[in-house]
Formats: sequence, structure tokens, C-alpha cells
Amino acid sequence: MKHFIKQTLAICIKEIKIEMRFGWKYIMTIAISPMISFFPLFFLYGGFFFYFNKDLITVNRYNYGAWILMGIIFFQFCNRMLIRYENVFVREKYWHTIEFTLLAPINRYSVLFGFVIQNILEQTAISIILAIVAFLYSPTLIPNIFLIFIVLAFFSSGVAGLGILRGVIALSNENFMSLFGLLSFVFLFLSSYSIPIELFPLPIAMVIRINPLYMELALIRNIWFYPLTWFSDIFVNSLTLNFFGINFFDIIYIVCFNLIAIVLGMYFFDRIWERFGIHGF
Repeated sequence: MKHFIKQTLAICIKEIKIEMRFGWKYIMTIAISPMISFFPLFFLYGGFFFYFNKDLITVNRYNYGAWILMGIIFFQFCNRMLIRYENVFVREKYWHTIEFTLLAPINRYSVLFGFVIQNILEQTAISIILAIVAFLYSPTLIPNIFLIFIVLAFFSSGVAGLGILRGVIALSNENFMSLFGLLSFVFLFLSSYSIPIELFPLPIAMVIRINPLYMELALIRNIWFYPLTWFSDIFVNSLTLNFFGINFFDIIYIVCFNLIAIVLGMYFFDRIWERFGIHGF
């Protein structure tokens, strides 16, 4: 275990140092991306609630700012995790250094979790700032904020399983990069991070309702907006919740999804690498 931790931290530190070669660009990319997403949505929903003077089921005129920020924090964590392995593997493929990483006696899970830790570290800083803004807009309990970041860290690991699969496919055949980029976008878009589920047509809303990312984000928003009742709503009153709520069975579903995504991601990572190797340089 000690050796595994050392390998994991070494990979994390290595990637941070590589990114910090252009430190200002790296920091500004992390800081600006959420703002680019936030302001159009903020003015859009502000205009909607002002013009129509009506609330939606999952978001209203009093909490829409915090609702958007929770979605953006979640999106940043997940999106960066989905594209990170592809970006790094393709970069190192053309640097001719990827073979040393893949053939070295390194635990594959060290590679997975090394990037997860890097993602958590780089996203936490800007996410704390966004959480403070959300707190000023719609206050919640301070312990709940810490809980949300713990939940995000766990969910990042599951998304990393999908991300490392996307990365090894890019190594073997870059023709599929655009396809998997599109699938990743659809997967994230259907998490309802930017558009409330009730605004989608019913068939699409039903697909969203079984998307584990939607359930994960719904859990985070429940923890934030219902700080005193979220636990009892989910674990005690599960059977009374409606279509838009989240229940105990959803929690089991998303925990299983994350664990299975990690295991399957690593399994196919090894199989694809062994079967197809590296192509394209």
C-alpha cells in the first residue's frame, strides 16, 4: 500500500509540474472556464424568471444562481476527468514517452488515481471560490459544503474509469476521438447541469433520470439546498419522493456505477493496450 501511494503521488506531482511549465496559462484556463459557463446561464435564467415571473420545480428565482454554480462545479470536475487521460496519453504518444509509462512496473490504478488527485487539487481551488459565491447567493450549512467536496472526489474516481478508457482508445486509434468526445458531451449534458430536467421533453427526461451523473448532481444539489432534510428525504422518506427527487436506491445505483466504471475502465485499458497497442505516430 505504501508503494502504491508513493507511485500515485509521484504521477500526480509529475503531471502538475508538466502543466506548470506554462503556469499562467494553466491557472487562467482553470479559473476562466467556469466563468465562461456561468455568466450566460446566469443572465439567461435571470431574464427567464424576471420575464415569466414563475418558478420551476427544481430551480426558482431565489436559488438559480447557486443552482447554476453547483452545476458548473460538477461539470468542471467531470469534464476535466473525462478528457484528461486522452490529452495526456496523446501528448506523450507524440513525445515518445508513453511507452515508458505503460511498460514500467507501475500499478495501473496508480495511473488512474494519480490523475484523479491532480484533478481534485486543481479544481478544488476555483470550486471553493464558486462555492463561496453560491453561499452568498443561497446559504447552506458549512459542514454540507465539505460533504459536497467529498462526494465530488468520490464521483471523480468513477468518471476517471470512463476517462482512462477514452484515453487508451485515443492511443490505439485517434479516429474515434471525436466520437468519444461527442458521447462524453451527451453524457454530461444529460446530467442536467445547466438545464432543469423538467424543461426537457418527457422521453429525454426519462433518459436523464437514469443517468448516474444526473443522480450524482441531484444529490449534491439536495445537500446544498436542503441542508437539514436531505438525509431524511433520501434515506427515510425515499418512497414519497417524486420523479425529480433522488432516493436511497439511486444512491446504491450511483455507488455501484462508480465502482464498476473504475474496474471496467481498468480492465478494458489493459485489454485494448495489449490487443491494439499504439498507433498514429
